[in-house]
Amino acid sequence: MGNALLLFLDSVCNDAGDRPRPNERKKRRLRHHIHISRKRFGSKKGEPSCEQKSRTAHQHLELHTAVLLAALATTLLWDMWSPRRGSAAPRTGRWRLNFLLMFVNMLVLYALVPVTTVALALVASDAGWGLFNQMRIPFVPVLAMSVLLMDLAKYGQHYLLHRVPLLCRIRRVHHADPDLDVTTSLRFHPLETIVGVLTDSVVIVAFGVPALAVVPYRLAPVTASAIVHGNVSIPLKVERWLRLALVTPDMHRVHHSVLAQEQRGNLSGGLSWWDYLFGTYIGTPTSDYRTMQLGLSGYSDARASSLRPTLLDPFTG
Repeated sequence: MGNALLLFLDSVCNDAGDRPRPNERKKRRLRHHIHISRKRFGSKKGEPSCEQKSRTAHQHLELHTAVLLAALATTLLWDMWSPRRGSAAPRTGRWRLNFLLMFVNMLVLYALVPVTTVALALVASDAGWGLFNQMRIPFVPVLAMSVLLMDLAKYGQHYLLHRVPLLCRIRRVHHADPDLDVTTSLRFHPLETIVGVLTDSVVIVAFGVPALAVVPYRLAPVTASAIVHGNVSIPLKVERWLRLALVTPDMHRVHHSVLAQEQRGNLSGGLSWWDYLFGTYIGTPTSDYRTMQLGLSGYSDARASSLRPTLLDPFTG
């Protein structure tokens, strides 16, 4: 993993070196540290650039998987220690389906390795695509603006998933879970996974998002998604302060209400600002957090916990 990150950093620094940018001294110093670290980790010098980027993309997916598993384990322990509410549906069928969908989506991601967001960001940098690659802006502001743009794009994607009829059919797989816990963060139809990759890709190409911004942005939501879907309890005063900037489990739980009007609110995934800004924030649910009904009305337990009907769901009634 460390080897892949070194290759990634090296490729970014070398790519950046093709065009004059500020802080060249810092870049040379970073390349020097990478060169020293190469010897420590035993990585090979002189690999073809495309091979380095391909390996980096694969290693990024492995890192993504490791972070996902760590977030799942941590949130499950938190759930056991301090649950927010009692179980509303049997876990066995739910968990089996949710984990099966995780493996299906991992296969989809690995199949799309040649066009992962990290690899695409490196290609965009080489080709000079995107706004940031055409302007002389210091790297730190570019990093901050990139993260904000990608998070805003995710909000926009989520908004459309609840407004466009075709996308609603894909999204209902996630909302069909009759309860809410950390495994719900795994429950996505493969088509929604592809929509997410395409959304990120459009932002990366249009704005020239650097790969060093893509990596933390792709990893942070994995942890955030596990937590906000978790059946975990946060002290009320702390939760109220947190939701001013970040999505909290209670805030996201409202979005998973069985009531359609509540499902259309609280659409932010990381930063909560977008809900306040665009008027989709819902402070409290109609029912109490501990007793509110979750999921979709009209879905049987068998339909909501079986893989084949779930994969076919967007194409059926």
